[in-house]
Amino acid sequence: MSDHDVLVLGGGSGLTAAYHAEADGLDVAVVEPGPLGGTCVNRGCIPTKTLIESADLAREVQRSAAFDVDAGDPDVDVSALLARMREMRAANVSQSDDWLENSEQITLYREKARFVDDQTVELSDSGERLAASHVFVATGARPLIPPIDGIDDVDVLTNRTILDDLEDAPDSLTIVGGGYIGLEFGHFFSAVGTDVTIVEGGDRLAEPEDSEIGHRLTDAVSAYADVHLTTYATRLTEKSDQVVVEGEDRADGSTIEVSADEVLVAAGRRPNTGELNLAATGVETTDRGWIDVDETFQTTNPFVYAYGDVIGRGMFKHTSSFEGEAAYRNSQGGHVTVDYDANPHAIFTEPKVAGVGMTEDEAQQAARDVEVAKAGYPTVAKGNIVQAEDGFAKAVVDPTTREILGFHAIGPQAPTLVHEVVVAMTAGDGSIDNITDAIHVHPTLSELVHTLFTRF
Repeated sequence: MSDHDVLVLGGGSGLTAAYHAEADGLDVAVVEPGPLGGTCVNRGCIPTKTLIESADLAREVQRSAAFDVDAGDPDVDVSALLARMREMRAANVSQSDDWLENSEQITLYREKARFVDDQTVELSDSGERLAASHVFVATGARPLIPPIDGIDDVDVLTNRTILDDLEDAPDSLTIVGGGYIGLEFGHFFSAVGTDVTIVEGGDRLAEPEDSEIGHRLTDAVSAYADVHLTTYATRLTEKSDQVVVEGEDRADGSTIEVSADEVLVAAGRRPNTGELNLAATGVETTDRGWIDVDETFQTTNPFVYAYGDVIGRGMFKHTSSFEGEAAYRNSQGGHVTVDYDANPHAIFTEPKVAGVGMTEDEAQQAARDVEVAKAGYPTVAKGNIVQAEDGFAKAVVDPTTREILGFHAIGPQAPTLVHEVVVAMTAGDGSIDNITDAIHVHPTLSELVHTLFTRF
């Protein structure tokens, strides 16, 4: 038996708790059977945004004639790009490896673990048992594979495999699912010359977004990909070295059949809890398997905390890092909570999408009295300069208190513009005055945020 002050299960966002515990001088054990860094470093943020940076540049070249620049057609060396992405990913993993290996307070165990009691786990290979005063579960999530007929009989890609299995861009790609993962990969592959088809069961892409933004995004994506809405994939087969996706339109019962070199399944996420033997700890989960925690990230076992994708809340790296520090502080006697109403997100597709807080649709569903304003990118000088004719931003505000309840944007730099609103929401009373009383540089797209909130 090896005793520690802190035991962390998961070497992705779990490293946040490990970092703060190390800083406090505690003895820490980290259990991670795979490469350090989790989804963000290995299969998400870092590698995908490396690819998307090149995709964005390729699209800029494609539209350069609109700015009187003859740049020709972009020639993207996808094989070289994939190799560079993997080198960057490996460098990030190596940094975490070096940190843990050189730490005098952290011990890394390269195995799986399962609980045997409230505060003890058993390692899968060595059989060694580890115990700690506080345990943090940050084992993340993995792709949800829907029960589509034939899916087990064909080779499909997920966000876990696509970055490793491909050495070049396929000529054609079908994506099952129109959420942020499918949209970002669709943007990338389309930009480098792949014929992309998206099969989505909803009536618009990115359904959790504000509906007006979702429909605008759907129109934009439909210009570079073949989009099938209200359509569920019903069967997968292989034919002539291609994967055939059959689908049925839930609205009228019509069917489609799409063939492609590769199929990417991006139909959601599920928690990595199945092998943890949580029953031995008294840690409860939701009906869908997410670990149930209170506002301090404590589970139903007072010695065990959980955060990150495994709890199924804001499933983004920036969110899990914030949660991780809060969970650790709370385990040491603090009471730190996360304001998910001010938790921003972004979709790095084309066009870019970002948002924070309540949407107009959610306000209507809650029968809440709100005011909504909208401003198009062309209402500010920089919006015209960059020719973002179709971009816009929306804000949702409490008419009595002037509190900012939500902000949502689609267009250039949207993932950057949202941060001013997040700061305004979390500063003082969260009033729109935090934005309207500030001077904004001219000409910049930041003026769009100022213009929008002066409309209340």
